[in-house]
Amino acid sequence: MPRWTTRADVAARGTRYTYDGSYVRLKNAEVSYRIPAKFTKKIGVSNCRVYLNGDNLLLWTKMPDDREANLGGFDSTNGAYPTVRRFNLGIDITL
Repeated sequence: MPRWTTRADVAARGTRYTYDGSYVRLKNAEVSYRIPAKFTKKIGVSNCRVYLNGDNLLLWTKMPDDREANLGGFDSTNGAYPTVRRFNLGIDITL
């Protein structure tokens, strides 16, 4: 049971609320493919690229919550909005 103490000795405190803070995060990544010019020239396009990118893709940690979460919001488990995972698929065309 946690209790109030005035001891200044950190080593005397318990480790019940101490977590391993190490983590690995894949914050963002993008994969793209440029369509060869021999195919795009036939339809009047000089350059065409298709891409897929994403944000906040992976997080490996032993922590009970994400420390980069928006602390201004509220969630019933940890008092914060979760970090949003986002994917974008697009095409970049140059005429």
